[in-house]
Amino acid sequence: MEAQPDVFGSLVKGGAQWINDTFSAPMKWFFGWIDDLLVGVDPIIFKCCALGLFISAMLWVMFVLKKEYVNVDRPNKSILTDLRLWTVLAMSPHVIIYWVFS
Repeated sequence: MEAQPDVFGSLVKGGAQWINDTFSAPMKWFFGWIDDLLVGVDPIIFKCCALGLFISAMLWVMFVLKKEYVNVDRPNKSILTDLRLWTVLAMSPHVIIYWVFS
């Protein structure tokens, strides 16, 4: 039985090679200094900084933004219609996933 050529695999390899050939040099030129600067930093620092930004944003939305600013013209004054609460609830899965998988 004759083996069939892997057309999809060839397209993926060709596309990846084209992207690498096209964008590798400009990306290294633009971001290379950041790579050089951060090469010795422990990855846990990056994780803590990213989680800190997420959590800071959640705390800022929940406790600093005025309720009147966030919830302009809401007809129902229930806690379930407070957009600050829903912002925190919507961002929480991102924080959990980032914490677990990074």
